[in-house]
Amino acid sequence: MSSLPFGPPIQVSPLIRGIRFGLLIAGFFYAQGKQALYNRMERAHLEEEARRKVIRDAELAKIKEKIAAEEKENVRLLEQGKLW
Repeated sequence: MSSLPFGPPIQVSPLIRGIRFGLLIAGFFYAQGKQALYNRMERAHLEEEARRKVIRDAELAKIKEKIAAEEKENVRLLEQGKLW
């Protein structure tokens, strides 16, 4: 072991090892809780977007219907020669 640049490794206290292991486990639980929170937030966002999409699609259908009626009227007027 004399080939190690900083000498032989020192023994780490069991208390320090226990604390490190406990913090590692606590980090796992913390991350799991945060992920659950983010999943709930994402689900709420997707539900809101779905509600908005229904409203947006209905408004778009009304606009398309209005445009189609205007185009039909313009074509009729063009055919009768009244538009130009």
